[in-house]
Amino acid sequence: MVDATFRGGIALAGLLPAPLVIFATFVGYVVGGPLGAVAAGMFLPAFAFSLILFERLEAIVAAGALIGAVMAL
Repeated sequence: MVDATFRGGIALAGLLPAPLVIFATFVGYVVGGPLGAVAAGMFLPAFAFSLILFERLEAIVAAGALIGAVMAL
C-alpha cells in the first residue's frame, strides 16, 4: 500500500464512526479485495454472533437473568 492510499484511508476513517473498524476494513479491501475486507473487517464476527445466538440471547433477556446484575451496577 502506498503512502497516499494509507493517508486517504486514515482521513476517510476519521470522518466516520468507529474509525479503527473502518480503517481495518479499508486496508483489508486494498490488500485483498472484497474477500480481504470481509476477513479484516471486524463487523463479521459481531453479525455472526448475533445471528447464530439470537434465540438464546432473546431467551436470556426474556428470563430476566441479567436484570439483577445490571441493577447492581
